[in-house]
Amino acid sequence: MNLNNVTGHTAESISETFRLNFVRWNDSNESWIGNIAYDILRSASIAGSPAMPGFVEGETFHVHAEAFSYFDHSIVSGIQDWYAQARAMAAHWSLQHGRTEPIELPGTWCFVAQPWSNVFWHWICEGLVKISAFEAAGFTGGYIVPGGVGFVRRSLELLNIDPCRLHYCSVPYAHIEKLIVPHRFRAQIDLRNHLDAVDWLRTHLVSGQSADEPLKIYVARRDNRSIVNEDDLLTLLTEHGFRHVSMENLDFADQIALVSRTGIFAGPHGSAFAHTMFMPRRSSIVEIFSPTYVNPCMLTTSMHLNQDYAMVVGYTDAAIGQPRDSPILANIELVKLSLERAEALAQYYKSRRVI
Repeated sequence: MNLNNVTGHTAESISETFRLNFVRWNDSNESWIGNIAYDILRSASIAGSPAMPGFVEGETFHVHAEAFSYFDHSIVSGIQDWYAQARAMAAHWSLQHGRTEPIELPGTWCFVAQPWSNVFWHWICEGLVKISAFEAAGFTGGYIVPGGVGFVRRSLELLNIDPCRLHYCSVPYAHIEKLIVPHRFRAQIDLRNHLDAVDWLRTHLVSGQSADEPLKIYVARRDNRSIVNEDDLLTLLTEHGFRHVSMENLDFADQIALVSRTGIFAGPHGSAFAHTMFMPRRSSIVEIFSPTYVNPCMLTTSMHLNQDYAMVVGYTDAAIGQPRDSPILANIELVKLSLERAEALAQYYKSRRVI
């Protein structure tokens, strides 16, 4: 299957006996909840792992176009997206070789297992924000969410969503009586339209108890975007009273409790910065970037929460690895200036009892 030439609603056949089409529902089946538009599919199906929504008609599986909405910019640009292709092939394989009968899901279900939703940042800032918008609007149906991901399950437990309302995508094929598919939602662009949902999420996850002396934490990365001169950076951070934290070693509830008492959050760019959504208002963020990949993902929420957001660009060897995941040589002097600014702001707010 070649996604390069997808400009309308159909893709070329990927099998002589089974076709994969792209369809977008018409306006009569489009609705809004809060600021999130969604389509309603009746007698729908999900297939594959990760799952894709659509419907089966004979030997054709019609993939709902919004399943690919995250990749629209890539497809329109003529760039083949291997991840989208892999999902489509998985859906096709599931229907060809998987269960002969789908699992039946009666009632109304909302599809919240879009591309990348099994990645922490995308789940918190996109998937969980969507669920928050639906919950705040009084939605009582179920949610189809990524399966086999600990933080997904734990975050939904903390929101006290009845397990009966949750279907984890751990099977390759299911049939749904009524399926809601939210439209495109890329947090870097769209989160500014869903700040009420962000506030709802903070209200339901953050205890509201502030620390007498806010914490300063540093969250490192080990797999990619690691700090080349991390020893020098840690020496500086220790001088400023920082704790070195490994979020993956903490339960999700403990992660939220920790960041809700944190005044300064520092580290190399990565998913961990989704935690800054749960920091106190007027706290500070120091995010260290590679010059080949500056992506201030939390700019919208930091502005909403009046947080000071320092984007510190370091150095890198462009020949090492992929540009977006290259190791980073931190600019220690700029980090130091950013920490001093954050500490000065904290002292200013404290002296004037600004909340």
